[in-house]
Amino acid sequence: MTSCLNPRCRNPATEPVVHECVDTAQDAGPFRFALVYCPACHMAFVDPFPPRQVLDALYRADYPYHGDSAPGVLGSYARKLRIAAIRHRPLVGCGGLGRGLAKLVAGAESIARRTASYSLGVPPALPRDARILDFGFGTGDWLLAMRRLGFRHLYGHDVASNHENRERLRGHGIAASSEHPAEAFPEVRFDCVRLEHVFEHLLEPIDELRRLRCLLRPGGWLVMTFPSFDPWRPVETLSESPHLEHLQLPIHLVHHSRESARGFVEAAGFELRALRMMKPYAYISLAARSPR
Repeated sequence: MTSCLNPRCRNPATEPVVHECVDTAQDAGPFRFALVYCPACHMAFVDPFPPRQVLDALYRADYPYHGDSAPGVLGSYARKLRIAAIRHRPLVGCGGLGRGLAKLVAGAESIARRTASYSLGVPPALPRDARILDFGFGTGDWLLAMRRLGFRHLYGHDVASNHENRERLRGHGIAASSEHPAEAFPEVRFDCVRLEHVFEHLLEPIDELRRLRCLLRPGGWLVMTFPSFDPWRPVETLSESPHLEHLQLPIHLVHHSRESARGFVEAAGFELRALRMMKPYAYISLAARSPR
């Protein structure tokens, strides 16, 4: 029996809810695992975690989330960032007018039943000279949209197989690397580190968050958005679900709950400032700060 990975839980009574096998079509061979669920803190995770060679085989060069951008996406993305920045300025710090505008945007969100994530809105609410790291930049569109908004100190990290987008970002003057930021940018202390659908991929999530915290200036921001396990309850019927592919097992190592997300972030030494379940997809988005 596997104990819960949540450092604030460690419940020994997790239960397997899905048994799977994935063929990597590589020398690593098939990988067998279970998805286990913790009824105490409501998170689910792959057991065991895949070894590195299995993950490397799954993150092949044609990994779909490293694909090409749709035509015109950057302009619409930049507009979305401007609106999300207005929504989140009160969290970063602003005057009365800013709070009033944020309430208007929040009202529009409520009517539309959609929620802007902290990872979308907090970075563009920072000053234009803020040093911002996108840890797991994917297509690179977010960084390019931030460049359109006038941000001058942008950095990106992603796996080595995402080399085409890495070179694309470098061509626009963005410091992008497949090396870990601690090695690639050792002299930089960031104002914000962003993980957009990356947290669920980390083999050593608490250690990685601690490492990223060391790259932040005191009081710097960590913003993350990632899948929750909420849409998959009740667990009793999960193994028969026709939508299991949306769990993206075993690449998505963990599907968090509010409780487990808080436990991981605080165990890494961050001060959690805000956490919300987003509409309509029940992703978790959070904002935390490095201690001052």
